This record gives sequence, C-alpha cells and structure tokens, in this order.
Amino acid sequence: MDTARLKRLKCWWAACTGTTFILGTLMHFVYHWSGDNKIIGLFSPVNESTWEHMKMLFYPMLLLILIGFIFFEHQHPGLLFAATTGLCAGLAAIPFIFYTYTALLGKNILILDILTFAFSVLLANVLSYVIMRSRMQPLPDILCLLILTLLAAAFIVFTYAPPDFFIFDAP
Repeated sequence: MDTARLKRLKCWWAACTGTTFILGTLMHFVYHWSGDNKIIGLFSPVNESTWEHMKMLFYPMLLLILIGFIFFEHQHPGLLFAATTGLCAGLAAIPFIFYTYTALLGKNILILDILTFAFSVLLANVLSYVIMRSRMQPLPDILCLLILTLLAAAFIVFTYAPPDFFIFDAP
C-alpha cells in the first residue's frame, strides 16, 4: 500500500475512533432526552444493562462502517471485513472488561465504565486499521453485511424483549 493511501486510511480510522467515542457518549443520554421515546430507544441505551451500553459502540461505528464502505471500499478492499471484525472485538470487550473488573472489585465504578467504553472504541478501530493494512479478508462482504444486520436486529429485538440472561440486567 502506498504512503498516501496508508496515511488516508490511518486518518479515516482515527476520525472513526473520535467520532464513535463522541457519538457513543452522547447516545448514553439521548433516550432520556427524548422523553423515553421508544423509537430512539431502539438505537440508544434504555437502561443501565451491559447489553444496552454496547449500543453506544455498535450504532455509531455501524454508521461509520457504512459510510466507509460506500465511499472507500473501491480504494480499500476488505474494509467491511476489517471493520466488522474490529466492531465485534470491541463489542466483546465491553462485557468482558465490565464483568471482570466488577467481579474483582465487587461493584461497578463510573470511571472504569467510561474507560471500558473508551478502550472498546479504541480496540475496535485500531484492530480494524491493522486488519485493513494487512489486507486480510477471509469473509466476503455479503457475509459481513449479514453479521452486521443480525447484530442490529438483536439490538432492536432485545431492547424491548430481552432474554432472561445477566447481560440484559442492570447492575
């Protein structure tokens, strides 16, 4: 990959990291600001459960993935695979870190929750960049789109019909 393309790619993922963090942080409050609007709740946390907080990473990054795919896929084949992989890693990090530190400390601490989110955003975007740079693409775009669609459907369905499982309970 030439230096100019590599620089643009690095700038894109850096911008995605900052934008995801800012939008995700704002999303934490949007549901309540909307007067608990059920439509807004499909895309932003409706309670303090770990599952709902995963939306703060998922939806902003999904938006940026789709923008990147539309505008940059022809220049950077494999963008969708890299971004989907990074997003899944970031989503997995949120409950892993949260439940690990709360098990060790016996309670959740706001600053550690914020740092968990920040680390997960960073992980998702750095991993996406590293995979893009390596040009690895073991999954076709259609499969990546299916994974993203299934994740979006799960976030929508489980918002108002959560399974009886600990990740859906507020701490």
